[in-house]
Amino acid sequence: FDDAGQPRGLLRIGALDVALDGFLTRHLPGFIAAHPGIEFSLLRRPSYVLERMLADGEIDLALTDGPIAHPLLDGRAAFAEDLCIVTAAAIGDLSAVDWSSAQVFLFDTDCFYRDLFTRWLNTHELRPAGIQTIESYDLIAACVRAGLGVSCVPATMIPARNAREGLAIHRPDDLGPSEVHFVWRSEAPERSLLLLVDWLTSRPD
Repeated sequence: FDDAGQPRGLLRIGALDVALDGFLTRHLPGFIAAHPGIEFSLLRRPSYVLERMLADGEIDLALTDGPIAHPLLDGRAAFAEDLCIVTAAAIGDLSAVDWSSAQVFLFDTDCFYRDLFTRWLNTHELRPAGIQTIESYDLIAACVRAGLGVSCVPATMIPARNAREGLAIHRPDDLGPSEVHFVWRSEAPERSLLLLVDWLTSRPD
């Protein structure tokens, strides 16, 4: 904070796709307008990379899957993200998926949502033909639209309505939602960091 009591300084933040493209897009501009003295460095990273970066001191705040139980970290709930299974439009129900020939299109193994979906597959004893690692929601949607298989994506990342042609969105009751949390190192957090967290948690979603 400066001599006039206004917050200043750099906040290094790492966030999941769903936080950057949804939650922060809606709420962060208002904070920046109210506190122009704070400089931001915002990075997009997957869950497990964010946790490592936070522990190593590379970022000050992570918006990642939680809660995280760690003696050196504090956190607070930010929002809940629904998970959806996406298939070609011709598949009206998940029971119609031929898993023996279906490919599953997911982000890399450092993605928490990939873990959730593979656990869901195992719980239902479903054995897809293979898992393709593709870190592009647009390319995943194109593959699913072409009838090559299925994907599990956060609701925030589902294409806009005019881009959903050829896709069907399924929301099984036993998949998600996943909680996203603010997480920071518990030792002497910056006042501007706590100010930001308070601001974001007080916003109506």
